[in-house]
Amino acid sequence: MSPMWVAVKIWAVTIFLNALFFGLLSVFAGDVFDVFLSAAFLFGGFMATLPLLPLVLLLIKTSKKLPYGFPARVAWLTFYLMLLVFLFYWLLSGINVQHFWGSHSWERHLMFITITSLLIAVLAARKSLYKLYEKAEG
Repeated sequence: MSPMWVAVKIWAVTIFLNALFFGLLSVFAGDVFDVFLSAAFLFGGFMATLPLLPLVLLLIKTSKKLPYGFPARVAWLTFYLMLLVFLFYWLLSGINVQHFWGSHSWERHLMFITITSLLIAVLAARKSLYKLYEKAEG
């Protein structure tokens, strides 16, 4: 299992789940426009976050070299990927921190949906990560 394949897998699943969860929440909220907007998030997410893929690859390669066991490496990787998501939305918002953390901030809601998607993507990629880390040790 190559680090690039694992990075692409985590990245793509996160974007797909992000759009899916946003669409489902829009259906439950009854906002038809946001359902269509979730399709734009899917395609726009791939384009907007493509420059982040090398950073995800770098984090995976770094976690591969850590002198810890599998659970600690995955925890380390997950934490730094969540930090990357936070920084992405914070920089993307281009506004002050007080508005970003406001109670009705759509960036904050989207960020939490993305972090949830990321956690599920890392859990889904555990088998691939295990093979990658096993290969690094062997």
